[in-house]
Amino acid sequence: MLTRFFLMLDLKPETSNNFEAGVRFSTPRLNAGVTGFYNRYSNFIDTVFVGNVLIGGRRFQQFQSQNTSGAEIYGVEAKGEYRFSSRSDGFSLFTALAYAVGNNLDSNQPLNSIDPFKAVVGLRYRSPADRWGAELVTTLVAAKDRIDQTGSTSTPSTTTITNLFRPSGYTTLDFLAFYNFNPNVTFNVGVFNLLNQKYFQWSDVRGVSANDRNLDLYTQPGINVAASLTIRF
Repeated sequence: MLTRFFLMLDLKPETSNNFEAGVRFSTPRLNAGVTGFYNRYSNFIDTVFVGNVLIGGRRFQQFQSQNTSGAEIYGVEAKGEYRFSSRSDGFSLFTALAYAVGNNLDSNQPLNSIDPFKAVVGLRYRSPADRWGAELVTTLVAAKDRIDQTGSTSTPSTTTITNLFRPSGYTTLDFLAFYNFNPNVTFNVGVFNLLNQKYFQWSDVRGVSANDRNLDLYTQPGINVAASLTIRF
């Protein structure tokens, strides 16, 4: 599936009032923080799925930047790390989470551009002087349950989808490591999706029909490996 983006010629500038409050806590072993936010928008610019279109025998997902006269997004973010010793090296546990709700205040429908709840939990090790390190990371993503299913305006060559695919939640496990040869050269390696899960990211499928015969094309890779060498000048 290919993707095509196009702009509205009369797109208006977005304005907003943003409110944020948070708490941070720090000791020699523990760093943690939580933040809550509420954002109210006028002429909110959202990337909206407007249907599929056939061009040259190929099917494209079409997205357009559109104004919504009123919108709100609110939620909470938190993160923390606990070290098993007061030094910066050694083992530590870390976590992070993000939860947001978005509403189109014109249509009283959810904003489909908002990602579902996500939490990360991991175990990390850093060697003395940060020569090398490794971490095992678990990522948990909730099912996408708030979706605007009202569809969009169609054209003669465009298919409008009103039964959007709702991806299930998923859990992945990744292993990452690095080695610093010197301050300017770092080798990184990662083994991703160790559980070999079949899963979808909402950002990839938020314009896809639940009846799409090509749904499997949107799945993330199974277990895979990536490596890189960073050289700083």
